This record gives sequence, C-alpha cells and structure tokens, in this order.
Amino acid sequence: MRSGSFLSEKIIGWLIGSGVVGILLGGYMITGGRRGRIYRYSTDLETINFRTHVGETIVVIGAVVALIGLIAGLMIAYGLGPSRRLYQVLVEERMVTLSDGTPVFSDIPEGEPLKYYLRMRTTDGEVFEARCAPEVFYAVKEQSIGNAKVAGEKLISFMQTGMRHRV
Repeated sequence: MRSGSFLSEKIIGWLIGSGVVGILLGGYMITGGRRGRIYRYSTDLETINFRTHVGETIVVIGAVVALIGLIAGLMIAYGLGPSRRLYQVLVEERMVTLSDGTPVFSDIPEGEPLKYYLRMRTTDGEVFEARCAPEVFYAVKEQSIGNAKVAGEKLISFMQTGMRHRV
C-alpha cells in the first residue's frame, strides 16, 4: 500500500467539511450577515433578492456536496465501495470475537454468532485489521504473506504467496 492509503478518507472529509462551510456561508448571505440591519430596512429589493438567491444556491450546493461525502463515507465504512488490492501483506494475527466484541481465545462456543478478523501489515509498515468470512479466516495462517483484496474494513479475499519464517 502506498503512503496515500487514506486518500479516500481525506477526500470524504474535505467533501463533508466544504459542504458544511457552503451551508454556513449561504445561510450567512441569506440572513444578511453583518449588514443585516441595512438589508432589512433597505428599499433596494433587487440587491436583497440577489443575495438571497445566491445564498440559497450556495446552501443547496453545500448540502449536496456534504450528502455525497456522507454517502461515500458510509459506503466505504460498510465495504460497499470500491475495493483495493494490497500486495505482499503479512498476516500478523488472527482473532475471533463474539458478536458483542468479546474476544474468544481457545474454546469457540457453539451456536454463538462470531466475527473473524485478521491483523495485517503492509510493506510500508501500516497495520490494519479487517473483518473476513470464516472461509477466508480458516484458510489463512499467521505469518502468511500474500495479496489481499480489501473493500472498506472487510477482507474479501487473500491469496497466499509465501510464509514468513521466524528467526
């Protein structure tokens, strides 16, 4: 993974932030800002209507930009967005938790819904955890090196290319 691995998260943050700024700026223009008293008591209706129209347009554009950022963020968070491939990833640890997040160390209870996670390290040193399906979890061993396909916080697939031997 390259050093800009959180680029999509930064873009989403900028989208939501700029949308909120647009909403605030448009609201400031609609209310008249610091010169509100002048515009409230003014007889120049063209200026007031123009400022109100521009303010309303900026509010709508800001709301749309913020909504796009929010939807894109939710898609990435739930793994519905685009997937990315990570090459030469090292699986450092495998973890099983109950549905409430309680870790399971040795005895896996029957009939309980479980969540499976892999903690992986990329070639540039970034460590992340990804939830995966039980089939992927049981196929991957600790200290495996391989290529991972990740969508949001979910590990879609892992193709093992080798093993790391401890010294």
